[in-house]
Amino acid sequence: MEEFARWFLQGPKRIIEEIARRPSSETDGRVLAWTFDSLDEDLELERFFSCIPGFCSSEVVADPLGTFIRPNEDKLSWALIGLMDRTLASHLVPNTVKEQRTAICVKAIDAASLP
Repeated sequence: MEEFARWFLQGPKRIIEEIARRPSSETDGRVLAWTFDSLDEDLELERFFSCIPGFCSSEVVADPLGTFIRPNEDKLSWALIGLMDRTLASHLVPNTVKEQRTAICVKAIDAASLP
């Protein structure tokens, strides 16, 4: 009887663990949107956008464009434009950083097919 109880309890536990290891695409999209919305510095945006090409080509995320990019396309585009505008207009940002951010933004725009 004790073995049956142990098996019975371990069965649902394993099922729950398997489900927890497979987060839904909807959850992925919400987490990324929350993360994106919390960014408020240009360096943070630069780092975020530098990951977009890898995210868009990910084989781990079921539908990267549909789960995050398309639902947030306008916000992403405006954030990219703002980052580039602030970067290129600033006399305090070194040219090397300007070139690096430009390359990151171009790659993000291309990978995500942003307007």
